Amino acid sequence: MTLEPLPDEPAPFALRGLRLLVVEDNEDARRAFAALLEQYGARVRSASSVTQAIEALAGERPDCVICDLVMPAQDGFDLIRWMQTVQPEQQAAPVIALSAFADPHYRERTRSAGFAAHFEKPVDLPELFKVLRRLSGQPPGGPPQTP
Repeated sequence: MTLEPLPDEPAPFALRGLRLLVVEDNEDARRAFAALLEQYGARVRSASSVTQAIEALAGERPDCVICDLVMPAQDGFDLIRWMQTVQPEQQAAPVIALSAFADPHYRERTRSAGFAAHFEKPVDLPELFKVLRRLSGQPPGGPPQTP
């Protein structure tokens, strides 16, 4: 007997082929989130700081960056400013903000700064996966499943 995903639950292959960069200063949260995204097929690199994220971005360009906003030293706003300044717009990956702050003022601040989306913690995974597929140009249902 096989279990089908719930209608609002992402399929196990939902992120197959996506290259993601997760930027999160909390080591446990970063590892758990990266492992979860990998279970759904994504190739994940992770960084614990803006400095590490910049180093990772100097290598292979991800399809999307998922970045915590509040980090010591430099925050997610510093990263997106760097990306907008240093990387040509056509080469910069879209950035999704993660934050414990959900008030409208903070959401407007992330939108104005250039983030492609804003998610509060804990993250609504089905919605996040829809946004990741849209930002990466994948069809809404994800890539076709191969036998």
